[in-house]
Amino acid sequence: FMHSEDIARRDDSSSATEAITRQSRQTTLYAKRSVGGGDLELGALIASTEKIGDKYDRMEGANVVVDEIKDQDTLGFKLRYARDLFSSSRAYIGLNFAGLVADSGDPLKENGTELPYSALGNKREIDGGILISAGQYSFYPRFLIRENLVDANPNINPVTTGTTLSQGINARNRDDDPFAVLDNREAKSAELIFTYDPTPATPFYDWNADLIEDAAFAYNIGLTATSYDTATDAELVFNEEFGVNAAFGGGLRAEDVYLLRSKLIFNPRAGLNYIVNLRAGKQQSTGETGKAAVDFFGIQGKMIVDQEHIYSAHVKIDDFGPYDFQRQYNITFPLQLELEYTLLLDKLRDEKRSSKFGVKGLYRELDADSGAGVFKEGANQHMFEVRTYYKFSF
Repeated sequence: FMHSEDIARRDDSSSATEAITRQSRQTTLYAKRSVGGGDLELGALIASTEKIGDKYDRMEGANVVVDEIKDQDTLGFKLRYARDLFSSSRAYIGLNFAGLVADSGDPLKENGTELPYSALGNKREIDGGILISAGQYSFYPRFLIRENLVDANPNINPVTTGTTLSQGINARNRDDDPFAVLDNREAKSAELIFTYDPTPATPFYDWNADLIEDAAFAYNIGLTATSYDTATDAELVFNEEFGVNAAFGGGLRAEDVYLLRSKLIFNPRAGLNYIVNLRAGKQQSTGETGKAAVDFFGIQGKMIVDQEHIYSAHVKIDDFGPYDFQRQYNITFPLQLELEYTLLLDKLRDEKRSSKFGVKGLYRELDADSGAGVFKEGANQHMFEVRTYYKFSF
């Protein structure tokens, strides 16, 4: 049993543009037992009861209907069954039903998955997969299919015909409406991940695998393809000037997207580590409405010497910028180049937690998709900067 209750709402964003969320609550029950040689997990959720009675509009055929949140819209149920197959494979199947406002919190993502799981309610969902191990190799095909209970709203302007007014309808957002269709949109997604890891005592998908992986060579290749058959409602963005959320004018359009990625780790000798990450695909923005998905490519490399000196570089082509707001506003650059040197200054020898000193050089080419304030109608064709920094951790 677990209960979560927000005691306040933030009045400022934790980043430049991340929207602040309304106060809410969730209560969950969870049980697990062995059944038929496998593990059966059951979960029940009641969430966002403060929204009961809140009004929302939706389309029903050609008509606009005003409805309200009911008790059953706060309920969610989840079932997952997993069992071993043969001697070295494990399969699972999961079912998930979540009412309109039955938001469950961030989902657990394991083994490098990029399947489009969502913390939001308003869904019927089935997912499954089978982890096939063959010595030092593993194959992990997975799938996810999701439908919405209530679809996203289109933007339809009011129309007057004679003495009859058709009031129109707008895309919802999570401030002005009790729910919105966002990353919980309808989806059909399939994924295959191949992994080679000859030293399972240092798991390839651990958060600090760059530093602890001790195989001479380990790598993975993953492909995730997703069909979003419907549009979304409007995402929120934090307006720093006024200190409030603002909604984009509409939602993301229906789109087919994919992500191909690979990570390679080389350890030729003690005290010398190479990590290479490659990513290519077609992905949407996370806010800006009506934009086509972006086709991009990127390669990032890192060399760690004696767990103290870190040399890194990346090349990105037609990719989003590195900050959240740049993907929210669909800001891309034809070319991004970066070089960086980092010196870890304490005995932790941990890239994320250690005190450190660094120098970074950044070069970007610019075009009309790189932001009007930066490109300035072609007056700026590129930008270059050098940063130095010191970070003290305690």
